[in-house]
Amino acid sequence: MKKFLYIMLFSSLLSPSLLSAGSLDFYGGSHRYAQVNRKWSIQPLGWNNEVNGHFKIVENEDPARGQLINLKRDTANLDKENSFGINCSYKVCHRGLIEVNAITTEHDGNFKLARMFKGRNYGANSKFNIKNNIYDILFNYHLWHLVYNSGIEKYYVAGLLGVKATDSRFSVKGQTLGAQPQNIYTEYSEVLPTPYVGLEYGTFIGKLFYLKAGIRYMGLDIKDYEASHYDYNATLSYRLSGDDCLHDVLLDLGYRYIEYDVEGKGNDIDLTYKGPYVAFDVLF
Repeated sequence: MKKFLYIMLFSSLLSPSLLSAGSLDFYGGSHRYAQVNRKWSIQPLGWNNEVNGHFKIVENEDPARGQLINLKRDTANLDKENSFGINCSYKVCHRGLIEVNAITTEHDGNFKLARMFKGRNYGANSKFNIKNNIYDILFNYHLWHLVYNSGIEKYYVAGLLGVKATDSRFSVKGQTLGAQPQNIYTEYSEVLPTPYVGLEYGTFIGKLFYLKAGIRYMGLDIKDYEASHYDYNATLSYRLSGDDCLHDVLLDLGYRYIEYDVEGKGNDIDLTYKGPYVAFDVLF
C-alpha cells in the first residue's frame, strides 16, 4: 500500500509539467488557502471497495433459465479489492467546469452451491468474476458561493449534469452438473450510457483542510432496461504544497458508495460498491 501511495504522489507532482495551462494567482502569507478553483485539476486515486447485492443473468431467454445469486448468501471468498481511477477537470468559466472520471472495479469469488447462469448449470465452487468499467463526463456549475476579498472561494453549492457509461461484465467458469461434468465458461456483458443529475458542496475548514461531498442520481428506461443509480461521496483534503503559487497538491481521504439497479431482458442486477479511498489532487 505504501508503494502505491508513493507512486501516486510522484506522478501527481510531475503532472503539472506535462500541461501548459496554469494559474499564477497568489494569496500572500504563510499557510495560505489552497486555490481549489484553479484552471486544471488532476486526481489519481485508489479505492478499497467491497461489493454486495445480487445478480441474475438470463439475457432474452426464459426467466426460469437463470437463478438469483446473492453475493452474501450464495458465494464465498469475495474480498475487498483495490481499484484505481482518475478524475480530471477543466475550468471553462467563472463558475463552471468540465469533469471526466474513470474507475475500474473487479471482484472474484466462487459459488457455495450449484447455480444456473445464462441457462447453464454450474456446480459448487465454480468461479465467477464481476468487472465494471465506469466512465462519466459532467458539467459542474457553482450555483451559490462565497468568495473572500482575495478571490479565494470559501464555499460553494454546485449543480451537476452528466452522462455515465457503465461497462459491466459477468463471467462464470466451472464444471457442469450431471454424470459427466464438463468444464465450461459463460460470459455476459452490457454497456449502458445513462444521464444523471446531482449536487455537490465544498468548503474550507481552517486554511489547510477542505471538505467536499456530493450525490449523483439517475433513473431511466433504455434499450429495454430499467436502470437507477446512486453515487455518494465525501472527501476531506489536506494541503501539502506550502506556499507554492504555481500549483497546489492535496492529500484526499474519502468514502464512496455506489449503487446501481438494472432490470431488463430477464436480467436482474442490483450491486453496491462501498469503501474508503485515498488520492492526490493536483490543482494548477
